Amino acid sequence: MTENKNSKFQIIKWVVGAVGLLILAKSAYDLKFFDLLSGIIRLESDKDAKFKKISLKTISFITREGDEEYFIEEMKNLGWDYTARYGRGMVFAKDGYEILMTKLGYFGRYNFYEGHFDL
Repeated sequence: MTENKNSKFQIIKWVVGAVGLLILAKSAYDLKFFDLLSGIIRLESDKDAKFKKISLKTISFITREGDEEYFIEEMKNLGWDYTARYGRGMVFAKDGYEILMTKLGYFGRYNFYEGHFDL
């Protein structure tokens, strides 16, 4: 019976440790995996959606592959005018400011756009 209690204690200890690591990872600013995963889940749960805003830390969106025009349209709705493309980056302008939105592909099916203000 003591061995059974010890094994249950070990399992609980590992689960609590894993949850603690996940919370720590989520709180890290540069780790965007959980934001990306939640964006994919939200996008797939709403089949009519062409894009989803996925993070409040930065301007970031996720779209399905091939839906870039909807992303550009949403940026226009937010007041940002598309001005140029540099490789995987798109430059938008608003009120004399510029923002660089970089595009990263994930799983061959999704595009992740993230804003960078340091132009």
